[in-house]
Amino acid sequence: SIIVTVVEAGRVLLMQNYPISHGADALYHTANALRQLALPGGGTAVYLSGELAEDAPLYQELMQEMPALGWLVRPGVFNYVPAFADYPAHYFYTLTSLASCA
Repeated sequence: SIIVTVVEAGRVLLMQNYPISHGADALYHTANALRQLALPGGGTAVYLSGELAEDAPLYQELMQEMPALGWLVRPGVFNYVPAFADYPAHYFYTLTSLASCA
């Protein structure tokens, strides 16, 4: 799955988890979120987290469509087990962020 977060003028307008079975699903859900919110892709900050590799061609295509694209990364306030270093920082964002609420 992938989490798409849309921020406009410092306000979070959308934070939605979408299932992805194919790489194009991430492009579809991200563009569709902006379309439904009636926001232009260029001036709106869009953050992703989930199972998408930063070096994937799909991510590069998303960057062309939405230059303000970035990653939500797991909080740095925790000491993670060494196995977490094997995964990009944008993986498990929701899980690790929930832990900071405890």
